[in-house]
Amino acid sequence: MTDFAVVFDFDGTLADSMGAWRGLEADLCRMSGIEDTPQVMRDLCSLTIPEVAAYFHEGYGLKASNEEVVQLMNEIMCQRYAQDVEAKPGALALVRALHAAGVPMAVASSTPHHLLDIGLEALGMAEFIGAVVSVDDVGHSKREPHAFLRAAELLGATAANTVVVEDSAYAVCTANQAGFGSFGVYDMDESATIAQLQDLACDWALGLEDVTVGRLQQVAKGPRR
Repeated sequence: MTDFAVVFDFDGTLADSMGAWRGLEADLCRMSGIEDTPQVMRDLCSLTIPEVAAYFHEGYGLKASNEEVVQLMNEIMCQRYAQDVEAKPGALALVRALHAAGVPMAVASSTPHHLLDIGLEALGMAEFIGAVVSVDDVGHSKREPHAFLRAAELLGATAANTVVVEDSAYAVCTANQAGFGSFGVYDMDESATIAQLQDLACDWALGLEDVTVGRLQQVAKGPRR
């Protein structure tokens, strides 16, 4: 058994699903009668699903309540996660390599738990992931460390010996502030630019094809940001 653990983000890190979420947000903009400008997409990028629902219902009158917007989003994304979302290049190979090396793994995500379960199963990763934590499970977004801390705890690990793998600049900062090792993986500039990942994360890569068990272990044992 190795002496470190890994907590993965899901969307944009293990799963090539950010396009599906951006498509959903564009659909919500259209339904709300507003333009899906780059600034709107940046505003939505770090919000949880209840926060996105409030953005469209309270700000633009979509549906009769926040809860109805959440239900609409859930119906659309359940189908997309089961049928359309694919693994990021190198993701399944890395997860399998970590499993073979005895590294415990978890997922910590802003996505609802049931969607994570659907997505991990569809991508063939569910059997390798020891714990799944949604921000809904802990009641705090990833602007705070609760989801990461809970995921590490479920793996029997601590921040001190756990690496968080993320594509979002704000979540890398959260992991750093909580004492985790951080590994940034580039997905899109709306999540984090390459320059931000270079500046913020303990290590970074353009894609998971370039990430190895050894590189993650070096982050786990190395200095923190």
